[in-house]
Amino acid sequence: MQRPPEQPQTVHEVLARSYLWFLILCSAGLFFDLFFPLYISLPHAQTLGTILLVGAPVLILWAQSASYRFAQERERRASVTEAMFMYGPYKFLRNPTHIGLTLLIWGYAFVTSSELLFITTLAATLISNWYFRKHEVLLEEKYGEPYRRYRASVNTFM
Repeated sequence: MQRPPEQPQTVHEVLARSYLWFLILCSAGLFFDLFFPLYISLPHAQTLGTILLVGAPVLILWAQSASYRFAQERERRASVTEAMFMYGPYKFLRNPTHIGLTLLIWGYAFVTSSELLFITTLAATLISNWYFRKHEVLLEEKYGEPYRRYRASVNTFM
Protein backbone atom coordinates (compact mmCIF):
# COMPACT_ATOMS: atom_id res chain seq x y z
CA MET A 1 0.00 0.00 0.00
CA GLN A 2 1.32 3.38 -1.00
CA ARG A 3 1.58 6.14 1.60
CA PRO A 4 -0.31 9.35 0.88
CA PRO A 5 1.94 12.32 0.17
CA GLU A 6 2.97 14.14 3.31
CA GLN A 7 1.50 17.51 4.07
CA PRO A 8 4.01 20.35 3.92
CA GLN A 9 5.39 21.06 7.36
CA THR A 10 7.22 24.34 6.90
CA VAL A 11 6.13 27.78 5.80
CA HIS A 12 8.45 27.61 2.79
CA GLU A 13 7.09 24.23 1.69
CA VAL A 14 3.54 25.60 1.76
CA LEU A 15 4.58 28.71 -0.18
CA ALA A 16 6.46 26.60 -2.73
CA ARG A 17 3.37 24.46 -3.36
CA SER A 18 1.22 27.57 -3.59
CA TYR A 19 3.49 29.16 -6.19
CA LEU A 20 3.86 25.86 -8.06
CA TRP A 21 0.07 25.55 -8.46
CA PHE A 22 -0.07 29.17 -9.52
CA LEU A 23 2.59 28.52 -12.18
CA ILE A 24 0.90 25.34 -13.43
CA LEU A 25 -2.54 26.92 -13.81
CA CYS A 26 -1.28 30.12 -15.41
CA SER A 27 0.86 28.08 -17.81
CA ALA A 28 -2.19 25.99 -18.67
CA GLY A 29 -4.09 29.20 -19.40
CA LEU A 30 -1.34 30.33 -21.77
CA PHE A 31 -1.21 26.92 -23.45
CA PHE A 32 -4.97 26.58 -23.94
CA ASP A 33 -5.19 30.18 -25.12
CA LEU A 34 -3.14 29.13 -28.15
CA PHE A 35 -5.83 26.64 -29.21
CA PHE A 36 -9.03 28.16 -27.80
CA PRO A 37 -8.55 31.92 -27.78
CA LEU A 38 -11.22 33.93 -26.00
CA TYR A 39 -10.77 37.66 -26.22
CA ILE A 40 -11.37 40.28 -23.54
CA SER A 41 -13.39 43.12 -24.99
CA LEU A 42 -13.11 45.80 -22.33
CA PRO A 43 -12.49 49.43 -23.20
CA HIS A 44 -8.94 50.44 -22.30
CA ALA A 45 -7.97 46.85 -21.41
CA GLN A 46 -4.47 47.32 -22.82
CA THR A 47 -3.95 50.53 -20.83
CA LEU A 48 -5.08 48.78 -17.65
CA GLY A 49 -2.84 45.83 -18.51
CA THR A 50 0.16 48.09 -18.99
CA ILE A 51 -0.44 49.76 -15.63
CA LEU A 52 -0.67 46.34 -13.97
CA LEU A 53 2.47 45.10 -15.75
CA VAL A 54 4.39 48.06 -14.33
CA GLY A 55 2.81 48.22 -10.86
CA ALA A 56 2.61 44.53 -9.94
CA PRO A 57 6.38 43.89 -10.02
CA VAL A 58 6.86 46.91 -7.77
CA LEU A 59 4.46 45.37 -5.24
CA ILE A 60 6.18 41.97 -5.48
CA LEU A 61 9.67 43.44 -5.02
CA TRP A 62 8.46 45.61 -2.12
CA ALA A 63 6.96 42.53 -0.44
CA GLN A 64 10.10 40.48 -0.94
CA SER A 65 12.26 43.29 0.42
CA ALA A 66 9.99 43.51 3.49
CA SER A 67 10.21 39.73 4.01
CA TYR A 68 13.99 39.94 3.91
CA ARG A 69 13.93 42.79 6.43
CA PHE A 70 11.68 40.73 8.74
CA ALA A 71 14.14 37.81 8.55
CA GLN A 72 17.04 40.09 9.43
CA GLU A 73 15.14 41.64 12.32
CA ARG A 74 14.10 38.22 13.61
CA GLU A 75 17.76 37.13 13.71
CA ARG A 76 18.72 40.20 15.77
CA ARG A 77 15.98 39.88 18.39
CA ALA A 78 15.22 37.25 20.99
CA SER A 79 11.47 37.43 20.43
CA VAL A 80 9.07 38.34 17.64
CA THR A 81 6.68 41.27 18.00
CA GLU A 82 3.52 42.19 16.11
CA ALA A 83 5.29 45.26 14.67
CA MET A 84 7.88 43.04 12.99
CA PHE A 85 5.17 41.69 10.67
CA MET A 86 4.22 45.22 9.57
CA TYR A 87 7.10 45.98 7.20
CA GLY A 88 6.36 47.38 3.77
CA PRO A 89 3.12 46.28 2.13
CA TYR A 90 2.49 43.86 5.00
CA LYS A 91 1.12 46.87 6.91
CA PHE A 92 -1.86 46.76 4.57
CA LEU A 93 -2.02 43.20 3.19
CA ARG A 94 -1.12 39.79 4.55
CA ASN A 95 -0.52 38.39 1.07
CA PRO A 96 1.07 41.11 -1.12
CA THR A 97 3.21 38.71 -3.17
CA HIS A 98 0.19 36.60 -4.11
CA ILE A 99 -1.73 39.73 -5.04
CA GLY A 100 1.23 41.05 -7.04
CA LEU A 101 1.52 37.81 -9.00
CA THR A 102 -2.20 37.81 -9.76
CA LEU A 103 -2.11 41.43 -10.91
CA LEU A 104 1.00 40.79 -13.02
CA ILE A 105 -0.59 37.90 -14.92
CA TRP A 106 -3.88 39.79 -15.24
CA GLY A 107 -1.92 42.68 -16.70
CA TYR A 108 -0.50 40.35 -19.32
CA ALA A 109 -3.99 38.92 -19.94
CA PHE A 110 -5.38 42.42 -20.52
CA VAL A 111 -2.52 43.44 -22.82
CA THR A 112 -2.94 40.26 -24.90
CA SER A 113 -6.76 40.27 -24.53
CA SER A 114 -6.66 36.71 -23.22
CA GLU A 115 -9.88 35.94 -21.37
CA LEU A 116 -8.81 32.34 -20.79
CA LEU A 117 -5.59 33.44 -19.08
CA PHE A 118 -7.59 35.82 -16.91
CA ILE A 119 -9.92 32.97 -15.86
CA THR A 120 -7.14 30.45 -15.17
CA THR A 121 -5.28 33.08 -13.15
CA LEU A 122 -8.42 33.58 -11.07
CA ALA A 123 -8.50 29.81 -10.43
CA ALA A 124 -4.78 29.86 -9.63
CA THR A 125 -5.36 32.69 -7.15
CA LEU A 126 -8.14 30.78 -5.39
CA ILE A 127 -5.97 27.66 -5.04
CA SER A 128 -2.97 29.75 -3.99
CA ASN A 129 -5.08 31.44 -1.32
CA TRP A 130 -6.19 28.04 -0.02
CA TYR A 131 -2.51 27.23 0.50
CA PHE A 132 -2.04 30.69 2.00
CA ARG A 133 -4.48 29.72 4.76
CA LYS A 134 -2.24 26.74 5.61
CA HIS A 135 0.71 29.13 5.56
CA GLU A 136 -1.02 31.33 8.13
CA VAL A 137 -1.72 28.35 10.41
CA LEU A 138 1.99 27.48 10.36
CA LEU A 139 2.96 31.09 11.07
CA GLU A 140 0.52 31.18 13.98
CA GLU A 141 2.03 27.96 15.37
CA LYS A 142 5.53 29.33 14.91
CA TYR A 143 5.07 32.90 16.21
CA GLY A 144 1.98 32.61 18.44
CA GLU A 145 0.27 35.66 19.86
CA PRO A 146 2.24 38.35 17.96
CA TYR A 147 1.18 36.80 14.66
CA ARG A 148 -2.44 36.38 15.84
CA ARG A 149 -2.59 40.09 16.69
CA TYR A 150 -1.06 41.00 13.33
CA ARG A 151 -3.50 38.71 11.52
CA ALA A 152 -6.45 40.30 13.32
CA SER A 153 -5.31 43.82 12.41
CA VAL A 154 -4.46 43.34 8.71
CA ASN A 155 -6.82 41.91 6.11
CA THR A 156 -6.12 39.76 3.11
CA PHE A 157 -7.20 41.24 -0.17
CA MET A 158 -8.13 38.02 -1.90
